[in-house]
Amino acid sequence: SFTSLIQSLGVRGLEVVELYGIDPAAVSHVEPHGLIFCFLWAKDAHQRTDFEDPSAEQVWFANQLNDDACASFATLNVLFNCPRCDLGRQLASFKQETQAMSPVVSPAPI
Repeated sequence: SFTSLIQSLGVRGLEVVELYGIDPAAVSHVEPHGLIFCFLWAKDAHQRTDFEDPSAEQVWFANQLNDDACASFATLNVLFNCPRCDLGRQLASFKQETQAMSPVVSPAPI
């Protein structure tokens, strides 16, 4: 489970809960730090400049480059943008070391 995954990475005091709806009755018992929606994605035409937003400079974001790790990347993106989450030493160090990296990969020169 993702709760076991984040605990093995050092995160304390959190659990991952799978929801089957977002209506008030389905979420009234949780106080989420984030929501991850899983759905099939079709390649779009976004360009790097579409994502340049000065207000997003403090947001930690990992751009997913492979097709089979979407929930793992989404979990890190949620955790690293929750200032009150206890990430543990290992993930806190990783977040600090990668904070200034660009999430967008530029195409290799031809």
